Amino acid sequence: MGKRDTMPQANRKMKDIEVPGTRQFANRVEEFPDAVDLTLGQPDFETPQPIKVAAIEAINTKSMKYSHNTGLFELRETISQNYREVHGAERTI
Repeated sequence: MGKRDTMPQANRKMKDIEVPGTRQFANRVEEFPDAVDLTLGQPDFETPQPIKVAAIEAINTKSMKYSHNTGLFELRETISQNYREVHGAERTI
């Protein structure tokens, strides 16, 4: 056998590589079938159509930028309203 016919050996240091914490947590989330897995930024459900439409609109109007660190006021207001309707409790925005 020539040099090209052999499989290269893996670097010995590879055995010391640990599974990243985010991946470990994602693996744990699989144990809970009702959980929504957002650990790796890959939800396990289809993106709802209204969100797709809003994303396309944001791209087309060039409003793709980071918001203030407290988030968009309109979004916080809507979340607060939903919380009030669902849980009957007032949340400050």
